Amino acid sequence: MNKQRNPSPAFQKKQHAAISAAKIQGKNPVLPVIQQGAALPKWVYGLILALTFAFYGNTLFNHYALDDTMVITQNEFVKRGVSNIPKILKYDTFNGRYGTVAVNLPGGRYRPLSVITLAVEYELFTDAETKRLIQDKLDQGKNDDDAALLIETPLPYVNHLVNILLYAITAWVLLLIMLRLFPLESTTGWRALFNIPVLTVIFFVAHPVHSEVVANIKGRDEIMTLLGALCALYFTLRWLDTNKLKHMAYAFLAFLLGLFSKENAITFLVVIPITMYLIRPCSVKFMICGLLSALLVFPFFKGHAGLFFVSVIPLLVCLFISEKDKRYIMALLPLYLAAFIFLLARQSAINLDPLPERELMNNPFMYMLSGQKWASIIYVLGCYLWLQVFPYPLTTDYYPYHIPIMNFSDVSVIFITLFYVALGAFTFWGIFKRNKYAYAVVWFIVPLSIVSNIFVQVGTFMNERFIYISSIGFCMVLADFLIYQLPKWIKQKTLYQGVVACFMLTLLCLYGADTVARNKAWYDDFTLSTTDVKTSPKSAKANYDAARVYNIELQKATDSAVRDSITRLINKYSRRAVEIHPNYENALLLLSWSNNTLGQPPDSSIKYLLRLIRWNKHNPFAVDALAVATANYPDLEKKIEIWEYVAKLVPDRFEPNFNLAAIYSSVGRFQDALTYFEKAVRLNPEHAQALMGAGAMYANTAKFGKSVEMFERAAKLIPNDTLVYINLYRTYVSVGDGAKAQEALGKYWALKTPPAQ
Repeated sequence: MNKQRNPSPAFQKKQHAAISAAKIQGKNPVLPVIQQGAALPKWVYGLILALTFAFYGNTLFNHYALDDTMVITQNEFVKRGVSNIPKILKYDTFNGRYGTVAVNLPGGRYRPLSVITLAVEYELFTDAETKRLIQDKLDQGKNDDDAALLIETPLPYVNHLVNILLYAITAWVLLLIMLRLFPLESTTGWRALFNIPVLTVIFFVAHPVHSEVVANIKGRDEIMTLLGALCALYFTLRWLDTNKLKHMAYAFLAFLLGLFSKENAITFLVVIPITMYLIRPCSVKFMICGLLSALLVFPFFKGHAGLFFVSVIPLLVCLFISEKDKRYIMALLPLYLAAFIFLLARQSAINLDPLPERELMNNPFMYMLSGQKWASIIYVLGCYLWLQVFPYPLTTDYYPYHIPIMNFSDVSVIFITLFYVALGAFTFWGIFKRNKYAYAVVWFIVPLSIVSNIFVQVGTFMNERFIYISSIGFCMVLADFLIYQLPKWIKQKTLYQGVVACFMLTLLCLYGADTVARNKAWYDDFTLSTTDVKTSPKSAKANYDAARVYNIELQKATDSAVRDSITRLINKYSRRAVEIHPNYENALLLLSWSNNTLGQPPDSSIKYLLRLIRWNKHNPFAVDALAVATANYPDLEKKIEIWEYVAKLVPDRFEPNFNLAAIYSSVGRFQDALTYFEKAVRLNPEHAQALMGAGAMYANTAKFGKSVEMFERAAKLIPNDTLVYINLYRTYVSVGDGAKAQEALGKYWALKTPPAQ
């Protein structure tokens, strides 16, 4: 912790005079605090650490949930330990989960630093035997979800502990920054709590909307990106104080690490110049120049166009900036350099030109008209404001259609639009006036912009973790209300302090109860999914996830009554998911399977599988599932009709041709069977059963030469199968080759006769 020096008596006097004047005027603009703020008692930092553990200590006993599969339990790069750090840096973060398969998510997912920390923890806190078991599976090409193995090690405990500690450190750094932005009324005793910097940080630590970030290990990328960005801001201000180059170097390193944790840190290229303008004697031209330079970075997310900003910065400096402002521009140069390095690395790692997204769960606006899309985006911005004030109930699932399709005719959309227009106008005006509330809005809007779906599609309507950074602005306003607005109504000092104390205690109890309860839902994937489906019953993904985790539980159940009960739950939730999203592939598979397992008419399973095949003919499981669903289909002609239809839909797939050939063979339509067996063999020449079927059909149609060829090829693939040799024997007899017939018969009896004891 950086030790702070006490300000001079003259400076303290100036601070208190400014505070008193601000209270009389009913306002408190951001003061130009250009020397380090007063030192707070050490117990304040201890209190922040204690509150962090009080709210999040119960996560230490949690396992893995949600996206932890992406970054830990099913991430091959992490499970190979520190030796794979170069790959973590080289590839999209999700490549560790999906291998070389292209990850077709909007904007890519390049967040290597948090994943590197997880790889280091895996290396240090996973025992040798567990590592060996996982390594053996990976070497065999099996990248299983190894949560069951890893929860038997100290690793989950360490992962959660590191998240909590990083969160506490973030709060400390935020406090150091707030001390530079806002004056202190008192630093003695418990009155040290009655200051905007302290209250802002306490409210930030306690806010329940952060539970997704801290309780989900994958949320570490959010924690680390904010920590890096805050450190960059802090050291930038320190350089302006001291002119020591080491602080400029620290700012560069901190910002680079924040960016490599997650792209969101790049929004601080806007936050930091505005902060400097508000608390330093720099000109409006500096702020405009800084913001323009920052905004030119964003095209880099789309490709090489962002390189343009490198040449524009010096031009702006030469044309617009006065000599006194050049020092402030110099303070920003390490941040631009860090951004440039990160964006080059990101550009080389991700797919900048993904294929059009056909899955609603990755493109929630897919079926919306343009007006509906923008109305829904605006509605979500209103939801973010609501969650800041009333963070209940919380959920991980804001997928279609937990957030409904909105229109500009909806009253709520009209109100939110007008509110944000007014907020934007006020912020634009307020920044130039150095207004503290406008500055708080900057903290809310700027980090939110990158995940708002306005500039970059993020693959979902909203997420609670998306307002992790933005909540700082709300906490600043709440703290300001208690310190500067409430005294206007409660004049008596003792009563005022009692009211503030009661308010804080009540709010912390409410926040704490909400956070601790929410942390329990993050215990594991089953608990989280079965909890959130109750909060998000209109979400297709929430319902599918509930069906999915119940399907996993089904594999563990042995009692028939329990299995039947679980199967009904799978059917219930997968049906809801399909009702919301009719082409939801995984939900269609589960619904079809559960219908079949519960003994419902075959058509109730088949119709969903046909829908799935029509939607995605390349789905690897649909045709196999259809074979199971039609196995006991009573109407043979209808069964043939189904498979003829599928064979036309996917003529280049082996399975429908093979299944159709087998059906025709079973009813004695040998020529039709032969046609489809021939197609099946062409599509998969190494499939022994297809070769056997083709051989039998050639024999039944008196094409014995081709029959021998098929059986001989099958014998090479399944040399220990008695059926292939008896078929070869009969075919050789048919073509008059007695020697080979006897040889085949000998092999048949050799396999048929048990070895002597």
